[in-house]
Amino acid sequence: QPGRFYYRNRAILELIYALGLRVSEVVALQNSQFFSGMTSLKISGKGRKERLLPIPSQTLSRVFDYLYHERNGFSQSEAESALFLNTFGRRMSRHGLFFMIKGHFKRILNNSQASPHTLRHSLATHLLEKSVPLRDVQAILGHEDIATTQIYTKVSMSHLKKVYEGAHPRRVLI
Repeated sequence: QPGRFYYRNRAILELIYALGLRVSEVVALQNSQFFSGMTSLKISGKGRKERLLPIPSQTLSRVFDYLYHERNGFSQSEAESALFLNTFGRRMSRHGLFFMIKGHFKRILNNSQASPHTLRHSLATHLLEKSVPLRDVQAILGHEDIATTQIYTKVSMSHLKKVYEGAHPRRVLI
């Protein structure tokens, strides 16, 4: 038997990692934004800039699990229109979301330094390691300036160097 808010927390973690959402973007999501058959989600990011992101089917499935198993437990009158609710049926706060994620990282990975941004950073790094163009990663993350996205290339360069050194026939052995 999953614990309280198991499905909510799993959906949140999946959305942040799969779509590179910021904490403020997650708490701003509306229940009405999710419907059967959807393939993308419009996100209102920093500076009210909007971006349209494709939703992987597994991610959407996690959200629907939450809607079915936990979100529907709140009556329409007591629940806000927010997608993610706290114990009292009110919109989950940025603070509450931040500490929920920090708690998961500490419990699962024994890492108290990780934060919600760690998931965003991981997504960017993984996309760059799979040779996704920097401009596409910029669009997914909603960065205004490409220089902000370029920060993640330093991390993936170490991966690229390992691949090169392990596979290139003319690599220099030291």
